[in-house]
Parts: sequence; C-alpha cells; structure tokens
Amino acid sequence: MISFQPTTDEIAFVEVARQFAKDHLRPKARSYEEMEKVDKVTIQELHALGLLTTEQPESVGGLALPLLTQVQIQRALSYGDLAAVQGMPGLDDGASFLRVLVDHEKFDQMDPINEGTTIAFINATEEEAFSTLQFERNVLSGTSFPIRSSKIATHFMIAIKNDQQETVLILVENDEKKVEVSGTSYLGLVAANIGKVRFHSVVIGQEQMIAKGKEAEDLVQTSSARILTLQAAKQVGVMEAACDYVTEYTATRKAFGQEIAKFQAVSFRIAKMLTELQITNHFVLEAAAAIDGNQEEGKQLALKTIHQAHQAIRFITDAAVQLLGGHGYVQDFPVEKWMRDAQAQVMLYGGARNFKQLYGMHLTHVKEKVVIE
Repeated sequence: MISFQPTTDEIAFVEVARQFAKDHLRPKARSYEEMEKVDKVTIQELHALGLLTTEQPESVGGLALPLLTQVQIQRALSYGDLAAVQGMPGLDDGASFLRVLVDHEKFDQMDPINEGTTIAFINATEEEAFSTLQFERNVLSGTSFPIRSSKIATHFMIAIKNDQQETVLILVENDEKKVEVSGTSYLGLVAANIGKVRFHSVVIGQEQMIAKGKEAEDLVQTSSARILTLQAAKQVGVMEAACDYVTEYTATRKAFGQEIAKFQAVSFRIAKMLTELQITNHFVLEAAAAIDGNQEEGKQLALKTIHQAHQAIRFITDAAVQLLGGHGYVQDFPVEKWMRDAQAQVMLYGGARNFKQLYGMHLTHVKEKVVIE
C-alpha cells in the first residue's frame, strides 16, 4: 500500500512555499504580467529559500528532493501564480534531464553548470505544429514550436530524430550568432519567457551529443515522465486556487435574496470542480511515488496524469469564470487570468488528446502512432 501522508519535513517545506505564494506571488501576479517577467527580488527570495533547486542533482548545487516532495511544493507555489513559477530562471525542465543523467558517463563531460545556467527543453521527436526543426548530417536547423524560458535560456536540451530516424539528445549553447529567439507570449503565462527558437545551421559536435538511439529514447522518456508530473502538479495549484476562490465567492455573493452557492446548479458545478481537483492531485501523487520508486509504470502514470491535468484545469478555470458571471472576465478578479494561464499551459505541454493516445500506446505496447487519413 502506498501512503501519500506527508512527512514532517514535507509539511514544513510545503508550508513555506504556500505562505510565500500567498504573501508574494499572488499579490504581484498582475505586475509580473505587465513587466512580462518576475522581479529579481522575488527570484532571490525563492532561491534563498531553496525552492528553485529542488529537482537539481546535488552535484550541481541542487537539493535533489524526492519527486513526491517536489510535486507538493510546486502545487503550493502555483497556488500563488503559475506564470511566475514558469518564469523562474534556472535549470528549468533541463534539471530533470540532469537528474536522470547524474550517473551517466556523459554527465561528467558536460560543461560546468552554474547559477547563471538556464536550460530550455525542446522535444522535436514527433511532428508538431509550428515546428520545422531538422537534424541532418549533424546540422541542426529550423524553428521550434513555442517553448517557455527560451528568451532567458543559456542552453537548449533538444530531443530530435536524425536523418536515420534515430532519436538523439543534444545540448546546444545559446549562441546569438547561430540561435535566434522570437515571438511574444500568448494568452497567459506572459512572464514565462515563451518564444520560438530558430537555429541557423548549427553544427553539432560529439561533445554536444548526449545520447542517441535506444539510449536517447530511454533518457527522454524517463526525464519527460518527471517533467510532466511536475507540470501536472503546478496545474493542480491553479485548480486549487480557482476552487477556493469560487467557493468563497459563491458563499458570500447573493442573488434573489440568498447566497448563490445555495442554487443547485452552482453547488453541483462546484462539487464537480472539487472532484476533478482531487482526482488530478491523486494521479500526481501516484505518478510521483511510482517514479521515485523507479517503477516502469511511472512513465505510463505520468502520461495519464498530464492528460487528466489538462482536461481538469481547462474545465475548472472555465467553470470559475462562468460562476462569477460578468465579473469573471474583469481583471479586478483573478479567475480570468487563471483561465488564460491554463490555456497557455496546455498548449505548451501538449494537447490532452495527444497524451491520451500516448498513454494508450504505452498500455498496449504500440511503438508508433496510427494516423487515419
């Protein structure tokens, strides 16, 4: 039996994150959006609390916390503002790759990782809309789909197919002469430094090649499972914020002489929102526990979890806007931002239907997608 009961240390760590989210991230959410970045003071305070290095290996100055602890911390921080959490500098999704690579021979050969390093991850192993990336004869060219942290990235971790259709994993330094980042943030997550990355015929040497073939596929799948589980946890934080807000709003707002929470349609909608929140949170904890235990099913559970999280966050944030009526679309209330952030988050980390198909492929051991014309 798996117990999701938090430890004393987890409770203390999560409480610090939750209090910081309430006191700092939530009040500044609109200013982050106006500035299109997170202010340096907030970043320094989070770093001092150790909340920016939870996934990093100890060998590069990180805490290397269990994923089960991390998902609770990320949920707590995202309760404040998802855009701020997604806009923090650091190893970002690349931390999950370093965590997996720490015992790999290539890890010791990589360039030194320091506090100024920000790694953005591009998964170009499948055909994606808005992506023209190609890796042929050891030359990387083309434009990626929009990814977060691209505007502040010092390096790009890229998973892509070569001309022999083998998966390769490469680490590319952000060279202004050969790499161009463009585009503006869309919908929500304005502070997340979202942009497309264009590579101008970048020659990839052996020192930049992390792995290829089956080895690369395993590294990408294992790291992606960690990334997707952490992202789902962040989405749970937004869902929880929306549920708490509308529960309080409908309990105090009156219509026709009574609190609107007493109307059946409203109470049923809130009950559905809370149910989706609890289901998603359980999936996140289940996936994190499996991954911490090095269970093979962890990869499948991560796909199931992100699929559920995508579905749930869109339903919950949309429902929150609807329950506020006209107020839901006014910036004086936070729900409209949560809805925009949710849409942007789902676009950045894949469509719900795509993950549902991938989860089914894992369950049935199918290697390639079947496209019906």
